[in-house]
Amino acid sequence: MDFNDEAKHVPDQNIFQLQIEELRHKVAEYDFQFPVTARLDEPFLSKFLRTKNYVVDEAFKSIRRYYANVKRNLSFINGIRPSDFTLAMNEGPLVILKQRSKGRRVGTIHASKWIPKEMSLRDIQLSAIILYETVIEEQQTQEKGVVVIFDLKGLSFEQARFLTPRELKRILLTGQDGVPAKISEVHIINQPPLYWAVHKISLSFLKEKIRQRIHLHYSNESLHKHIDPAILPSTLGGVLSEKESRDEELLQQIFSKNMYYERFWNAGKAPKHGKLRRKRSSNGDLLMVSHPNSVTT
Repeated sequence: MDFNDEAKHVPDQNIFQLQIEELRHKVAEYDFQFPVTARLDEPFLSKFLRTKNYVVDEAFKSIRRYYANVKRNLSFINGIRPSDFTLAMNEGPLVILKQRSKGRRVGTIHASKWIPKEMSLRDIQLSAIILYETVIEEQQTQEKGVVVIFDLKGLSFEQARFLTPRELKRILLTGQDGVPAKISEVHIINQPPLYWAVHKISLSFLKEKIRQRIHLHYSNESLHKHIDPAILPSTLGGVLSEKESRDEELLQQIFSKNMYYERFWNAGKAPKHGKLRRKRSSNGDLLMVSHPNSVTT
């Protein structure tokens, strides 16, 4: 059966399981080319299948890009724990809102909350990875996608000097390929003149489809045409306080799973002795088995 036609509807469970098996087969057969041993468990594969509208080939391509990003950043992300980034998670520029917009998760990034002397760019990047890896575990987020709002009020030269082309490339490729999420919309507001140099460099690293989803705003009213102010903090012209708008329960969930996140990327490292275990039936068909290091919740 060909599961690679663009899916118009969520498949029934039987079709979904067949798609998972086909995707697992593709990943297992391609695994020797990965820099790390790919996970084969259903929760992991499901994330990619749902974010790619249940199109198996597109999900497989997304997994390959995901692991290419892991290879680029393995020393950067290996063994990270939420407890290592308490300040960045609680008081940093990236906030996940409590309420959704049209079913989509909403993340806000506030330049004014980044004080380089107190919080490194690395801490912000890694806390962002943890936050997005968490929300993408949610089936609704996998299917509906995410919206990102950049509030650039307060962007300074002190901050911009850390945003070198190399760092921008790392940040943007991780956001674009390093997390299996549908980026539905990107909103940018309160842009200072300094921003446009960063904008020009950033566009060179983004796919065309992401570029088409970027909306530039010069007022809160313009932003509110896309995002209901009822879910936004007052800093973005919303009706909520900062505390009311952010998803505090999500943060508590993250901090309660410290060991899980520490093992999350370690699970992708190849075993010291031997390759991914494969088992074949008597007629030569590949039988799927979960990787011994697979992470489960």
